[in-house]
Amino acid sequence: MFKKHTFAFLLIFIFLLSWPIKSIANDDFIFPQSHIKKLSEDVFFNPEVYNKLHIARNEIFARHGHIFENRELRNYFLSKKRYKPIQKVSFAQLNSIEKYNVILISYFEKYYYKSKLFIEKNYKDKILFFPANKKVYYDLNNDGINESIIYKPSNKGFSLQINNQSTTNELYTNLQNKFAIVDIDKSDNYKEIVIFDEGPSNDYTSIFYQFYNNKITEIGSVGGIYNIGLHIYGNGIVEGLIRAKLLQTWYFNEKYILKNHKLEPIPQDIYKTNFYVFVKKDIKLHTTRSEKSKCFTLKQGQIINIVGCDNKKWCLIETSTGKKGWLLLKDFSFLVDNNMDARDALIGLCYAD
Repeated sequence: MFKKHTFAFLLIFIFLLSWPIKSIANDDFIFPQSHIKKLSEDVFFNPEVYNKLHIARNEIFARHGHIFENRELRNYFLSKKRYKPIQKVSFAQLNSIEKYNVILISYFEKYYYKSKLFIEKNYKDKILFFPANKKVYYDLNNDGINESIIYKPSNKGFSLQINNQSTTNELYTNLQNKFAIVDIDKSDNYKEIVIFDEGPSNDYTSIFYQFYNNKITEIGSVGGIYNIGLHIYGNGIVEGLIRAKLLQTWYFNEKYILKNHKLEPIPQDIYKTNFYVFVKKDIKLHTTRSEKSKCFTLKQGQIINIVGCDNKKWCLIETSTGKKGWLLLKDFSFLVDNNMDARDALIGLCYAD
């Protein structure tokens, strides 16, 4: 009986002894299986991992005994029991899974948080701001007489009064407590009033008014607000944001021209974009923007830049070597030539509401 209990105790002791050893060994690696298993994008959304990506990428080389010249990396890995520096290891010496993971980690290090959902430009627009619910005097039509202006926002819309004229708008309910006066076209006699709405889900909108023929005239609304995507050039052109109808939740810069007291969109063939993604499955690209054009295969395991989009069915892709091709889509995000949804082939896309 004693021997039987002693044997059981020894088995339990051996198990308890081996368990922390295994845990310590795994603790040597941020991604313990990055040499034999492709990483999923989900692992990168752990806050504890984000600040360790530089280490995670280099631990793939450390497994092979890579000798690090960087002192910080060298000291870090020398503190790990499994690390034995024996040789210089190049990217070419890694297996296919390791190469895939090195590039994927690099994507999250360098590009994921830097890709732009819209192209921002640094313009110093001259915008005069005025408080809500307070009477303001300003000459809006260059007749030498200041108009009396009062803007009143609420959670049910807003009212705008100029002299003895007034108008209301109930479409916007996330209004800022200020408005602006701008000059869209310096060659005409009018200044424009702009009302700013932050909208649901940050769908920013700027609503423009003129005081034309002594009447308040709404001349149009544009996506974006004064510090997010909205730019007024003074030559009759206004630039704002439009939400894309293709691939993911992102925004394009749209230009408008002021004609006959209306802001009219200027048609664009291709919207310029700058959005990096990682290719996790092979996809086909067309050589030209034609469904009849030849295709070539874009291999998995590389970082690409989406540099343009027609907002209808084509996105222009550029590889790290500068090669370009067109990605054909339908039903928002379905890859026609690949018979899969874009999110199944590309890592880094945004599908926020």
